[in-house]
Amino acid sequence: MSATCRSRLKPLLQRFLKLLLRKFPPLLLCSLLALAGCGPAPAPEATGPEAVARAVVAERLGLAASDVTVISVEARDFPDSSLGCPEPGMSYAQVITAGYRVLTEADGRRFDVRVAGEHGRICHVRKPARTTVSGKPQPRVSALVERAKQDLARRTGDVPEAITVTGLSPWKTGMKLPGCAPDCDGNDCGYHLRLHASSRIYDYRLSADGVQACPSIAAK
Repeated sequence: MSATCRSRLKPLLQRFLKLLLRKFPPLLLCSLLALAGCGPAPAPEATGPEAVARAVVAERLGLAASDVTVISVEARDFPDSSLGCPEPGMSYAQVITAGYRVLTEADGRRFDVRVAGEHGRICHVRKPARTTVSGKPQPRVSALVERAKQDLARRTGDVPEAITVTGLSPWKTGMKLPGCAPDCDGNDCGYHLRLHASSRIYDYRLSADGVQACPSIAAK
């Protein structure tokens, strides 16, 4: 193409582009982004120890990650790259490895998940405790959490769907909260649950005896 032709086409192309931008700016912008491969970046996946542990257990059982309940998270320095859970016949780098021990529950079972960075593995499957020190049956943690939410909804007038869990951890011997006596001296003292409703935080103790607000909440 001669220089004369190019010089005549250039202003025509410029006017055509201005017309497109004026009449179809969103369409043109999306097309350019698609062609350039510069579309909006997907939201980054959660990679914390809880998210990694949920993903590992969910893949093992064929469940959604949201169906896996995290009971506790404990930071640990493992003695080697086996994360404290060596398999027979395997060799591991003998280096201190920083990670986490995440205790989870799903499908009525408990799983001890070891996490280092973005990688996790199930150390061993722990059977749910069937009895407490007193010999009473131990309900599933998820069922106890649901009972606590129902109890709080009944007392505050909130709907259970509006109540969220902000914390769940094993109730340790000697732990004190107003209205909940530290009367457990065994290994299975239940759980400490924190719920959020109507801009307030409520504490509950979960055990084989049921759910108990700490302190008690007067019904509305």
